[in-house]
Amino acid sequence: MANLNKNQMHSNIESNINEAFIIIDGFLPKRYTDRVQEILPGISKTYIRNVKSTKQGPAKIIAALKKVAQEEQEIFN
Repeated sequence: MANLNKNQMHSNIESNINEAFIIIDGFLPKRYTDRVQEILPGISKTYIRNVKSTKQGPAKIIAALKKVAQEEQEIFN
């Protein structure tokens, strides 16, 4: 039973990440690293770009990328 819960939780996390990257890929501006660094000071631009391109990394960076993309989405809506 515990394995089923772990697999289901992993699937939910993966689904949330995929949903976040749909927004990120659709609305993240070309010059996004400075805005992400405002949210997360101390994270290098190279690392931020790496997380975006590989679509994996710390949740806090993915969340910051999504936040910047959502801000852009609100401008266009």
